[in-house]
Amino acid sequence: MKNSRIKKNGFTLAEMLLVLAIFLLLVNLSVPLSLSTLRKIEEKQFFQILTADIYLAQSEALLQLNEPVELHFKQDQLVIQRINKRELIEHYPKSIRIEKEETFKFLPQTGNINRFRTVKWNGKKRSYNLKFQIGKGRFHIEEN
Repeated sequence: MKNSRIKKNGFTLAEMLLVLAIFLLLVNLSVPLSLSTLRKIEEKQFFQILTADIYLAQSEALLQLNEPVELHFKQDQLVIQRINKRELIEHYPKSIRIEKEETFKFLPQTGNINRFRTVKWNGKKRSYNLKFQIGKGRFHIEEN
């Protein structure tokens, strides 16, 4: 008689498995969204750093008397070669790849670029163009 009066509190195994299955489904749906957002932030941050690096190279070329500052856009990194200083190396994010390797020079004293061209990167969902324009080493980055 006493056993029939005992209240059973708690969850059954089936209820716990159902809740766990719903939780795992929600996690599975949210992870790809988070990864694409992180990739986008990483690419945006890279191009902000790239812009700062190019401005640095140009300003150092303005201070040089006779040696240019070189920008080497390689397959997986940007290398900036400066006279009497270490190379500055900036690695690309893993989600983007450059189409063609390019080399540019900022000319000493003027800071002008030696040629006008577009450097192209392809990401998972976007492409990026770094365009060096005519006059005083101007450039801008487009996102497509």
